[in-house]
Order: sequence, then C-alpha cells, then structure tokens
Amino acid sequence: LNLLSEVVGWWVVPILILVAIGVSEYAVRVALHEKACKDIRENILHVTSEDSPGFREFRDDTSIFDALCRRMPLGVGKSMRREKAIALLQAGGLQLYDQRGKPYGNASEYINTGVPIRYCSGGQRHLIYVLSMVAGDPDVIIADEILIGLDIQTQARVLSILQYMVSKRNMALMYISTDLDAIQYLSQEILFMHEGLIIERGKSVDVWGKSKVGIVRDYIKAAAKVEQSRHAIKLRSNVEETLKLTKAAMDVVFS
Repeated sequence: LNLLSEVVGWWVVPILILVAIGVSEYAVRVALHEKACKDIRENILHVTSEDSPGFREFRDDTSIFDALCRRMPLGVGKSMRREKAIALLQAGGLQLYDQRGKPYGNASEYINTGVPIRYCSGGQRHLIYVLSMVAGDPDVIIADEILIGLDIQTQARVLSILQYMVSKRNMALMYISTDLDAIQYLSQEILFMHEGLIIERGKSVDVWGKSKVGIVRDYIKAAAKVEQSRHAIKLRSNVEETLKLTKAAMDVVFS
C-alpha cells in the first residue's frame, strides 16, 4: 500500500479499495441472482409428450431406478431413494410384460433388480419420464398434452398424481390440452385460445356453463358429446378408483 501510495498518490488508494469492494459486492449479487434464477427455472418444469421425451431423456441402458431418481433432492439417501422410487411406480401403476404379453414382476422388483428402461414400451417410458419430473417436487408444472401415448388406466393415474401435487404439495399446474374432460377435472380456471389468441378466460364453472364466445360454446357442446363416450366415462371412473391408491403411494414419495 505504501508503494502504491507513492506511485499514484495517497488519495487514490482508498478509491481503488472502494472500487474493488464495490465490484466484489456486485459480483456476489450477480452470482446470487443467477443462482436464484437457476433455482426458479429448475423448479418450473415443462412436461410434454412431443418429441418422445421418454426416449430422448433416457438411454436404453438407464435403469428405471436411476431414471426416477434424477430429480430427487441430493440429500436423500440411497435406501430412501429406492423406497420413493418404488412408491412412484406404484402410484403410476407400471406393469411390465414379456414377449408373450404376460405381466411379470412388480414395482419393488423393477427397482431392486435394476431393470433397464429398454424393457419398457413407449408409453411406459413416457410414464417414467412424467414420474421423474414429479419426483423433484416442482413448484410449477406446465403439462402439455402429457396423456398422449398412455393407456386409459395410466391416464387416470397421471391425472390423480397431478391432482395430488396440486392439492397436497401446493404445486401450480398449467394443463394444456384439447381434452376438455381432463381439463374440467383438473382446472379451477380455464383459458381458451384460437389461432394463437386468447378468446376467453375465467373460472371453469363460469366458462363451462356461461361462455360468452360462440366458438367456445360450440367447442364445449361438441366436447359434451365426446364426454358421454365410453372412453370418457371409463376415464372418469378410473380416476375415482385410483385416487386413494395414488394418494397412499405419493404420501410415501414425499414423506
């Protein structure tokens, strides 16, 4: 400092020190802000069925266990991870089949024996992808047509899991779909878009019964006929049947 004072003058040294402190504080604030933004981004998840994420996210040799655990908190021990992974599969109702179409194994066996994901069908891989996203206990999920490729029983399981996350984990859900039956089941508020523009928004009960937009009324009227179809009736029935089972398994996941 003495040498520096002699070279640049004694009055410059305090200024340089203050500048250095200011730069350091700014760097710390920037780092903390970036970390906060990263944490926020990591806890807002976009879950989709497009581009086959179940194939893109996991290699064939990835075990079902590792796939499910990739978003679990780092502080969770391996034995607890196994317990939570088994509960996730039970909530999702995963059942594998051999080449002759006969079911084999159960959730506990798939996890404890390290069954690789290559033995899963496309729909089963998609289910594991959805379960892995839920396992991270996100604050927000943007669910974009996530039921595509799933059989009706699995669709009911996924809807039950999403309902659990909203009601028990205080997760915010943005559910994007053309399936009004699922939207009506999950959503408190609904927003209709047409050709990229928002044409109506409001509480589900209000929009469903008192829509002020002709296009929306026509769509709801057409959907009402679909809701009376065998698929829609069976889906609602399966959701009601799986709620208790799903809740018990998800309670273990987040215990």
